[in-house]
Amino acid sequence: MYKPKFQFRPNTTGLIINKPTIDLTKVRNQIVQIPTFKRKLLYLYKQFYKLCDFQYHEQHDNINKYQTLLRRNFSHISFNNRRNVILSTTEDLNEKELVERMLNTLAFVFNATVARDDPHIFDEIHNHDDLKKTNIENMEANILNTILRMDSTKPDVIKYDFQYNWWGRFRNDVKKVQDWEKVTRKQLRSMNLEWMTFYQHETTVMRLNENLKLCL
Repeated sequence: MYKPKFQFRPNTTGLIINKPTIDLTKVRNQIVQIPTFKRKLLYLYKQFYKLCDFQYHEQHDNINKYQTLLRRNFSHISFNNRRNVILSTTEDLNEKELVERMLNTLAFVFNATVARDDPHIFDEIHNHDDLKKTNIENMEANILNTILRMDSTKPDVIKYDFQYNWWGRFRNDVKKVQDWEKVTRKQLRSMNLEWMTFYQHETTVMRLNENLKLCL
């Protein structure tokens, strides 16, 4: 189980919520009482949505990014299909495994709002140097920021390809190149190299999911 943290960051320009809007222990206790997988998904969607009240230097924009990505992932994207495409596997996660991963992911997003241990975190801020000293981002906040930023820059042909056909096509193009030092201009033009960043990003996120049992 991915464990939550509970020390909130008073000084930050990263993701943070005003107060703990969900009780993770209560969520885990209640989810087992919900009879169907579909209703479990709806319940978890509401819990994720409660974590969107960010305090950020681009607050409104970042809230919209989070809400948009959340709706798209719950409404249009099959995590099993995405996972199968990226990891080249045919073994679907069952409903119990998916729920457990979503609970872990909920704790991960919650942790993006709290602090890692740091001796300066409650210091008063009087100047820019004080801000730099106290503004310590945690791992979850950095990862979530990166995911939101990358999603906001995806071209529509990738963002709205819910079956991840683009990923498979690009992977096949990459495999065709035997020697990158001898690759031809024609090959490069046909490969949509601007997709490389998103290809690597999706691969990295999915490996993180497998390592921590998440569904980011």
